[in-house]
Amino acid sequence: MAGMWSVPKALKGRDGRAKGRSSVLLAAGAGVAVVVVVTLALWSAMPRTPPYPWLFRGAYGVYAGSYMIGDTAVNVTSRVEVTDFNSTHATLTQVVTARAGSEVVNQTFTSWYSLQDGRVALQNPLNKVYEEDLTYRNSTRRCVVCEYGLQDGVLLVYYDKATSWIILQKNTIGDYHIEIALAETNIPGL
Repeated sequence: MAGMWSVPKALKGRDGRAKGRSSVLLAAGAGVAVVVVVTLALWSAMPRTPPYPWLFRGAYGVYAGSYMIGDTAVNVTSRVEVTDFNSTHATLTQVVTARAGSEVVNQTFTSWYSLQDGRVALQNPLNKVYEEDLTYRNSTRRCVVCEYGLQDGVLLVYYDKATSWIILQKNTIGDYHIEIALAETNIPGL
């Protein structure tokens, strides 16, 4: 009669006695390998939280702003949406609408962007990076400000430090100053 502490069947030889130490270690190692493989399979099948709050399909931000060309006011709205991503890049689709009087111009852009410290890295030359406080929706937000060089100007992009999402862009080209701010989003924490 087998007792509660008997040798498991897999560790017994043909004669019914316990196998040698190397056989026991091999069987234990195989058991551990099976556990590791099963654990990895289950872990890889589990839904994971993206590393940044904005990195999910359908994340979006709607931006609004205006600028002047001579005596004409130009109102701009831009919707930026995450349409795909992987561990190093995100695909963003941007729909821009500019209205000047009765004229309306719509443009759509879709591009892969590199992720750099959780932020979308623009392809323009990066002049400098610094931090600054910004008032957004009646609260002060700490921002990482990236200053990008343009052919005839400069672009300041304010990334919210807590979420890494853009909350403000200031674009100066020659005499034109364009500022668009985040007006609507579905990104948690904003």
